Amino acid sequence: MVSQTRTQAKLAFKHFITVIIEKEEDGPICLALQQAGYEEIHGLKTLTAADVGLLSYVDSSGATKDLNLYSKRHLNLAIEFFNSKGVNVADHTAFMALTNDNWLAFSLNHGNGSGSTTPTSGTTSTGTTTPSFKPADSFKKGIKHDQAAFPVLTDKRKQESWHRDMDIQANARGVEEILNDGYTPVTPDETTLFDEKQKHMYAVLSKVVKTDRNKQIITGNYKLKAVSDAQKTYMELSHERGANDCAYEWGAKGCCGDDDDPTDPTLALPSEMHIG
Repeated sequence: MVSQTRTQAKLAFKHFITVIIEKEEDGPICLALQQAGYEEIHGLKTLTAADVGLLSYVDSSGATKDLNLYSKRHLNLAIEFFNSKGVNVADHTAFMALTNDNWLAFSLNHGNGSGSTTPTSGTTSTGTTTPSFKPADSFKKGIKHDQAAFPVLTDKRKQESWHRDMDIQANARGVEEILNDGYTPVTPDETTLFDEKQKHMYAVLSKVVKTDRNKQIITGNYKLKAVSDAQKTYMELSHERGANDCAYEWGAKGCCGDDDDPTDPTLALPSEMHIG
């Protein structure tokens, strides 16, 4: 008889979140499940659509938030995934062998209304090959591309909170790589997906950034034909935040310390520290 220990059940839960559906352990889906008491794969298998509708989570700032529709769709699809042929959460070895490819193939069949409940790698029982699923296609069709959900920057003095809120929204919508200057896609599918995220987030930045100096950064990249490089644009906006912080500190303290006379014209800001 196939059995699974409690430790294995917790590992399987983590495997489902981070490998099968490829979500972050500190992301909204995982936080909502864990804060509701779901920490083992057996408990997750008992989840119902009604349970999903009630899920919420407390973020790092202490705010309680509901899961967005995209996350709820993932979990409702997971309910069917767990009950489909070929998925046995009690068989630890077999379950840990499942990958994101199995999830994507199941999602594709489900999305097409084929009625299939068997995770597949792309070949049907008749030997024909199903259309190749591309993550970029799913991203373009997703409902997470809500530009209105991202915070608007209208005051350069509030850049710190704006960047924090951007980080929260980017993680919630699966575009957190754009805010990470160290991220580089590796596979062809990752590159194609990242390109789509770049275009989407550049459009977001061009809409939500309203301060003059930061708008110049976006306009400048547009003129340089860098409209698809939201990652580079966001990093420049982050550097501008640092320059503003330094400039305000300089203006408050003078160039040599707290004892300097801020009215002394010889202590004017250097041009490279001009606040935009």
